[in-house]
Amino acid sequence: MVRRLVILFVFIFIVVSITVWWRTPGVPIRNSIVFIGEPTVIVSWDTKRSQYVILTIPSDIRLEALHGYGSYSIASLWKLDMLEKRHGSLFLPSLSVVVRSSSLTLIDMVRVWLATRAIDASSTGIFDFRSRLIGTEMSFPDGSRAVQFDQKTYDGIVGDIFGSVEIRKDAIRLAIYNTTSMLGIGSRVARVIEQLGGYIVFVGNDDVLYDGLCELTGTKERLISTTSKVIQSLYGCTDVETSEILRGDLILRLGKLFEKRYLPY
Repeated sequence: MVRRLVILFVFIFIVVSITVWWRTPGVPIRNSIVFIGEPTVIVSWDTKRSQYVILTIPSDIRLEALHGYGSYSIASLWKLDMLEKRHGSLFLPSLSVVVRSSSLTLIDMVRVWLATRAIDASSTGIFDFRSRLIGTEMSFPDGSRAVQFDQKTYDGIVGDIFGSVEIRKDAIRLAIYNTTSMLGIGSRVARVIEQLGGYIVFVGNDDVLYDGLCELTGTKERLISTTSKVIQSLYGCTDVETSEILRGDLILRLGKLFEKRYLPY
């Protein structure tokens, strides 16, 4: 029954909504599709196991967009992305995902069909947020009201549903340092990695500015781990091999170029 519903979602939403396919580069732990309509539907699946997650989210719920754009509803954020010809590079990162393509090709359609054939109720988590509140109602100076996405409430409901068995098995202790002057960057990255099953032992600042995007430091063994490969695929970090004793098994330093994703274009 669940499989039929997902296949039905795929074909109905391709007809009546905008579809965005994304794949994590390098080490694809999960593949996901966003069907942008009313509501917005996200179908995500583990690439190594037949485990699926289906999220149904009201398209009028507001998110904090990257690059200083402020708060937008999901539907409006997508329209803004298209208006400014960002090709998904504003919309998808604001949903904390990595985009590789802004539409479904015939080949992608075949991949979706192959993936959804194995779906059954025992391996699928379904979260319908149209009836479960994951936002806080906000009032604006012009008298209008809207629902703002509540990160803590959402995290409390979905838990570790997106976690990777391989990353958990690594059991690598990760310390994250923000070398920029922008507050909160380290915590945002920590949240993403924790949702994937990572173990964060420290999040803090480093007074020594790193000019690049980010760098990942550890022993050769740690740098070839699944955890390391996933972090590199998500953020494009530079490897730094060392035999020194570190605060964690891996040290992730976020640099000046990383900060730019939160600054205006």
